[in-house]
Amino acid sequence: MSRGHWATLEWDYPKRLSDDGRELSHIPNDIYHSILSYFQPCDDFSPSKCKAILFRISLVCRLLRAITIPLLFRDLKISGIGHNSLNRAEYAKFCRYVNEHKPSAISLARFIRECTFSDWPAPNSGPELLALDAYHQALDLYLPAFSRFENLQCLTFYSTSLLPRIIENLTKLRRLRRLAFRNCVFCEVSIEDIESLQILPLTSLTLCGCDNASNIHLGVTTARLEELRTDDWDFVTRLIDVNGQLSSLRTLELDLHANNSLSISALTRCLNSLPTLSELFIDNLKIYTLDTLPDPIQLPALRVLRSPSQMINIFSAQGLRKVIVYQAISRTASPTIPSTCPRIQLGTASFSENVANRLIQLEIPLTWIIGFSLDKHFPCLEILGLCHSGPLIGNVFPNTDPEVSIKDILEASEAWSHLKSLRELKLHVNHPFKDELPWNLEAQHYLITMFVVTNTSLDRVSFTPHVWWRRVPFGELREWKPVVPFSKREDVRDMLRILSDKNEEYPGMFVDYDDCFAALLA
Repeated sequence: MSRGHWATLEWDYPKRLSDDGRELSHIPNDIYHSILSYFQPCDDFSPSKCKAILFRISLVCRLLRAITIPLLFRDLKISGIGHNSLNRAEYAKFCRYVNEHKPSAISLARFIRECTFSDWPAPNSGPELLALDAYHQALDLYLPAFSRFENLQCLTFYSTSLLPRIIENLTKLRRLRRLAFRNCVFCEVSIEDIESLQILPLTSLTLCGCDNASNIHLGVTTARLEELRTDDWDFVTRLIDVNGQLSSLRTLELDLHANNSLSISALTRCLNSLPTLSELFIDNLKIYTLDTLPDPIQLPALRVLRSPSQMINIFSAQGLRKVIVYQAISRTASPTIPSTCPRIQLGTASFSENVANRLIQLEIPLTWIIGFSLDKHFPCLEILGLCHSGPLIGNVFPNTDPEVSIKDILEASEAWSHLKSLRELKLHVNHPFKDELPWNLEAQHYLITMFVVTNTSLDRVSFTPHVWWRRVPFGELREWKPVVPFSKREDVRDMLRILSDKNEEYPGMFVDYDDCFAALLA
């Protein structure tokens, strides 16, 4: 293809003829885009498989190439020296061509929407001075190229030493909307460098596991900020102290694993400054304190909430649709806000009748629902998650609960047996076989066939995040298919190796897992 064709991706519509030779009208591009949208990473397609399919489609004709090229070059991942050297050579070659203004590279660069820059300086890449020297050489190549990614909208730094020259180049990305710093170190970055980031109209910011980031709040323009994710509680409070109400914020994710405890009064003051918040996730809170009885947290737009169950009572949010709870440890009595509305007590959580009647997703400890009628109090529930009753620490529930037998699970199933709206069931609890039952497909299928006798609307069940069961379309009630998502396949293979070793030590005690999973991992 000529230079002009490559730079503009010119093409002609393929001629479409009817059986009798009449020329038909062109198929709109929107239809092609709709078809190709199915080839996105999901449970059935890994990212590499999606790209392989799109690449083959791009070879069919110029029209399909023009449609698929933007999808193939949408994201770019540049990893440090410790990673695949072949991929790194390709990244370097592409960025060098961009810096040299070669039309082919410039044409492709305008399609890049997402970029990840990880592991620089690379760990275990030699003596520190050599690693830093290689890092500076890499920046000489990559940073000028970044500034020419004119349509870049999402940029993630992971395990990277952030230098002033990196911050300086970020200010050139005027279309950047989503910025993430994960496990990074801000090195020799001044307050003036941070303040220069205010020029970026960010809608999403992530700050997790970073060092020397105490002044990063000075570089955040909150006028358009819609999403905030962080594990630094002080960062949130400083951001609110400087800007007052964050009137555009829609999603707040707080990972509080590093906080020994959290004051409910401080949380109340913070959340009352977020009037438009619709999704709130308070994760890994181990201990909280209650100094005085707080006023209700007024969040009229709140639709999704994940928090300790004892804190549900302090939220005044009649529009809640999805609630996920876990147990935290209180140094004082659980907060109780006086209310004139009828309430439903479920374990240590309390819901108003209006909220309960409209909830579509609820995730709670399994022991709470035994003897409870979900269809009576939660008639619209579509997704039910049942987990351990212990505190959630580091995204993992401790293995301290009493073992839950198949008999216990069937007894608990009476609570949802008449819930006609139920579509999805997650049963992530302690089983009598410890780690083995979540990998025993035969036992899982037996339980599913018992559930669907009364819940004919169920079409998805899981006993672990690694394996999902789906109802076979148009099949019988007992026809279900297990699926291992691509993102979980390596974890499954590792567990199968562990179970295989156990089977050698204790022959005959475990299911033949390799046989069960052979088709799923093919």
